[in-house]
Amino acid sequence: MKIKVSIAQTQIQFGSIEKNLETTQLMIQAAALQKAQWIVFPELWLHGYDLKNFSDLSNSTPAALQEICSLAQTNQLTVWGTILENHGNQLFNTLVVLTPDGRIQFPYRKTHLFRPLGEDRWLKPGSQLAPVVNIQTIPVGPAICYDLRFPELFRAQMLAGALCTILPAEWSRPRIEHWQILLRSRAIENQSFFIGVNAVNQTGKEKFAGSSAIISPKGEILAQASLHTPALLTAEMDFDTLLEWRAKFPVLEDRRVDLY
Repeated sequence: MKIKVSIAQTQIQFGSIEKNLETTQLMIQAAALQKAQWIVFPELWLHGYDLKNFSDLSNSTPAALQEICSLAQTNQLTVWGTILENHGNQLFNTLVVLTPDGRIQFPYRKTHLFRPLGEDRWLKPGSQLAPVVNIQTIPVGPAICYDLRFPELFRAQMLAGALCTILPAEWSRPRIEHWQILLRSRAIENQSFFIGVNAVNQTGKEKFAGSSAIISPKGEILAQASLHTPALLTAEMDFDTLLEWRAKFPVLEDRRVDLY
């Protein structure tokens, strides 16, 4: 089984759903021309971390998702990103998956909230480990930005059958080396494809690091965007090759679970 995936590294327009929707449409159309089956956007790509207006922005999100859902259907793409979910008068940073058959799924609420940005003061953390979701027969482990620093999450997903991780992010420029190293580390240690999609350039007060990437189970960089420029890059993930690699180099079978 092979999947072509596009990573949409965008400069998020702070607080403007309308402007970010325009960029979304262009990126989806470009990905369709490249025959991609999936497209992944950054974390909160419809407005960024406009913290003080989170409540109002969450109320505008459902209508925006309906527009994107129509784009997904027209272009026969599965769209990934994160949105503000208003549930029971509580706000969550939630992964959203929009499929070509018109479905909108919310499989995961971000569990690790980034305190240096004040995310924990505005949002509620998810209360469940990120589940593995099956998209076009591929078991995918969802994650969001700061989750990248917690290897337990990705190991649990791999043990539950995940062959790929998708991680939208808004990762700041000062910690770019951490981003690059951890993306490859998570792919290598779990022998899985890893897709990390970051915002780029200035959004509000933050400057984001770009360097979005698609990493192979061996840690090879299949596609990587620059530190400074919005981009749409596409690569193919071959899951038969992944399974062959796990069989040829079965490092995961040598874990000493009796000791840890």
